[in-house]
Amino acid sequence: MAFDNALPHLMTDADIVMALRSMRTCLVPSGLLMLSVRDYDALVKYVGNASLPLSSALAHVSTLCRLFLREKPPGTMPYRSANGKGYGFQVWDWFKLPSGADAYKFQMFVLSPEVHDSSISAAAASATTEQGDVWTAQRHLGMYRALVKADLLALLSKAGFDGVQWLTPETTGFYQPVVVGFAPP
Repeated sequence: MAFDNALPHLMTDADIVMALRSMRTCLVPSGLLMLSVRDYDALVKYVGNASLPLSSALAHVSTLCRLFLREKPPGTMPYRSANGKGYGFQVWDWFKLPSGADAYKFQMFVLSPEVHDSSISAAAASATTEQGDVWTAQRHLGMYRALVKADLLALLSKAGFDGVQWLTPETTGFYQPVVVGFAPP
């Protein structure tokens, strides 16, 4: 299993096929491989087509960029952290790989309330940070290949997987497309 858009960190077809073959060697005959990836087809191939489904985190900014700017999205909408106290967002800088595939460098920013005085009670600290007094910002860097459906399915076949299928979030209930394939019997 490789979920949460892990595979697109690899930039070349050769690296992706090598990773997929390595995963295949870990499976029993007819064993199931499951991957999840962002729906890059909706982001890079159909600029200007507002009818394509997008993940909820990208929907607003992506639709605006495609409709009005006719560009790839510049990042994500801000979102609230899992604990409800901080925020995050991503900025994307798009470029072409030597193969011609789309890719982007991302900067993920995480904003968190900070308490400097250890004598402040938790309730007081919460009230203080809700007023926006002191916040910290962290920046995390990375890079993704915009691994579109046709390329991923072809690379899975090249790596020796059978019965490869692309399952939509509507089918699986998972927020990203899930791709499955089977090791040879």
